[in-house]
Amino acid sequence: MSDFPSWSLIESDPGVFSELISKMGVKGVQVEEIWSMDAFSIKQLSPVYGLIFLFKWESARQVASGEFFDSSEPDVYFARQIVPNACATQAILSVLMNAVDVDLGDELQSFKSFTEDFPADLKGEMIGNSDMLRTVHNSFSNPNNFISERLSERFKGGESEDLFHFVAFMPINGHLYELDGLKSSPHKIEPCTDDDWIDRALDGIQNRINSYGGGEVRFSLMAVCADRVMALQAQVDQIKEGLMEFYDPTTKSNVSRQDMSAMDIRLDALQEEILNEEAKQNKWKKENALRRHNFIPLFMQLLAEASRSGRLGPMVKKACAKK
Repeated sequence: MSDFPSWSLIESDPGVFSELISKMGVKGVQVEEIWSMDAFSIKQLSPVYGLIFLFKWESARQVASGEFFDSSEPDVYFARQIVPNACATQAILSVLMNAVDVDLGDELQSFKSFTEDFPADLKGEMIGNSDMLRTVHNSFSNPNNFISERLSERFKGGESEDLFHFVAFMPINGHLYELDGLKSSPHKIEPCTDDDWIDRALDGIQNRINSYGGGEVRFSLMAVCADRVMALQAQVDQIKEGLMEFYDPTTKSNVSRQDMSAMDIRLDALQEEILNEEAKQNKWKKENALRRHNFIPLFMQLLAEASRSGRLGPMVKKACAKK
């Protein structure tokens, strides 16, 4: 593993993951955080290509000990995680590489075509050596050298630190799969349909959560889905087409006035949703820009000014008194 260029730790955040996907060149895909284990609400994000689950890895390894999976899955794009800290990007890639009707963009599509017949270990090595994937992943690393070095020491074993891991769940060829880069192969869980795979995935995720007992609450679930603005705009366009048909005197419309009223109400609701989604995506862009900014020089300048003005000493004493 030491032979691979360094991959940084990145934050588990839908805005980070959505921009990461976009910077890979993938079009029309984003990530949404899931706050409720409710299949109906997740299905409202349709199409949902896959779910990404974050959990404490050490305990999960004990729970999952003794599991052996069939490695002969030629129709599944599966890569072993060879490099440290890459599990978030690998979970995202697991969904993207196996999703149907997703525009991967030229570079990622070429990477998939070149590597899809490779064994899982070699796929993982190719991911680790991909300049494009590593650069995109590391573009979300913390620019603060103090924090980065501290985290690096923790994960080298310098301190006892909980480790967390990402895995993907998605339907492939009529079966629900768990794609975990730390396993030797994809795990074919059970048959599923396009309508029930989310329900089945949530059952498995809930069982995994329950196995930790009530003392562990650090889990995260995200959905890889179609870009919400684009998906909502497609619904708006469909409704507008129906309305134009109704008002067109040259066509015989099957749309009733009652239907028209319902369509108008739905159209207003969709347009409001689009405004909310656009505001959320703009917020993500601002947050990601702040994540990349190194504020240490600003803090050092503020401390220097406080010291010169004689305010630093009293401020330190006041802070210490609060402990």
